[in-house]
Formats: sequence, C-alpha cells, structure tokens
Amino acid sequence: MMTSPVPVPVIVMYALLVPCAAAFICVKCRMMRNAANGNTTDRTVVTATILKGLSTWIIVCAALVGTLGAFGQPSVFSVLIIAGLIMGLSGDIAISLSRKPDGHGFLSGIFFFGLGHLCYIAALVIVSGQVLVSAFVFAVIYAIYVIVFLRHRATLGRMFVTVLAYGAIIVYMLSIALTMPFTVFPYGLILLFAGVLFSVSDALLARNSFFASDASAIKREVVLLICYFLAQSLFAVSVFYFA
Repeated sequence: MMTSPVPVPVIVMYALLVPCAAAFICVKCRMMRNAANGNTTDRTVVTATILKGLSTWIIVCAALVGTLGAFGQPSVFSVLIIAGLIMGLSGDIAISLSRKPDGHGFLSGIFFFGLGHLCYIAALVIVSGQVLVSAFVFAVIYAIYVIVFLRHRATLGRMFVTVLAYGAIIVYMLSIALTMPFTVFPYGLILLFAGVLFSVSDALLARNSFFASDASAIKREVVLLICYFLAQSLFAVSVFYFA
C-alpha cells in the first residue's frame, strides 16, 4: 500500500473530472428539460456522450497511472478494477446514445455495466476475508430487492428478467463492499463507499428509466450522476492503495 495519503494523480484526476462531469450534468439536465418539450437534438446527445465518455476516461487514466506508477508490475486487483472501469466507459456510451429503456443501446449498457461489476466483484474477492459473510448479506438484500421489483413486474415488462439478473450482480458487489472495512481498515472504506454510491446511482437510474417522470426526475438525475462519478473515481483511487 502507498504511504502518501493523497497521491498526486488522484488530485489531478479530480481537478479534471469535476469540471468535465459538471459540464456533462448540465447538458444532461438540459436534455431532460428539452425532451419533456420534444426538443431533444442529435447534437445535444452527441455532446452529452462525449462529455460523459471523457469524464470516465479521465478516471480510467488515473487508474492506469496508479497501476503502472505505484507497483511497476500490475497486480490482478488493479487489472480487474481497470477492466471494470473500461466496461463502465463502454456502458456510458451505449446508454448515452439510447433513447428508450428497453432499446438495444440501453440493454448494451446494462450488459457492459454487468461485466464491469463482475470485474469489481472479482477484485473485491481477492482482498476480502469475508466472502461467506458477504454471501449472507447478499441473500438478505437480494430478497428485499426481488420483493420490491415483483411489485412492479407489469411496469418493467420484458425487462423484468434482465433487471433481476443485473440486480443480482450489483447487489453482490454491494454486499462484498459492505464487508471491506472489516477486512482492510481504513482503506477498505474506499471500496465500501464506492459500492454503496454505485448502488444508489443504479437505484436512481432504475427509478428514472422505468417509471413515470415527475417534477423530481431532474434532481434525481443530478444525484445519481454525482454518485456514479464518485463511485467510479473511488474504484480508481483504490488502485493506489491495494497491491
């Protein structure tokens, strides 16, 4: 593990990420307002896709710098985290270009994010000493997850099975992240917050994507995007502290 509390590449990452992500969030909110009036343009969609992709690419680059600079030879943990971030980048682009929650772009985004979460799970398992405990936590949380979404099966339609499958992946990622502080303290807190923030982001994304929009939709979008970028950046930060 690195002794520096805040590595320079992490500072640079956030210095670049904050304005880029803020610009994307502004464009995304404008898109949602325009979409409500039927005024969304392809140019705005492309701009949003570029900004979101660039934001995630900044995070990927920071993780690459941390992996190559800190350890010389990449560890399996670092490679898996970077793979997860790249899958997230692919999912970002797919979802940003999607117009419908049951369209091919959205499904491709879920596929890529599912692969990314599997990479995160594998990375967390490597450093976790609480795999059996996380399995119990998963059983409890996923049971609640299934009960909640069973109530909305009609609303989800043909996406119901996909949502349950993706939910199993994200819930297990969350479950093992919740045990990390008990395995590695204090750096396990980085992975704990990354897992929780990602889960919150996905929950809000599901709310905005599959259920009727209301006056709070844009506010939820802002919160989910902030949680998302924080989660991905924290996964990148973990590379600097786990060999």
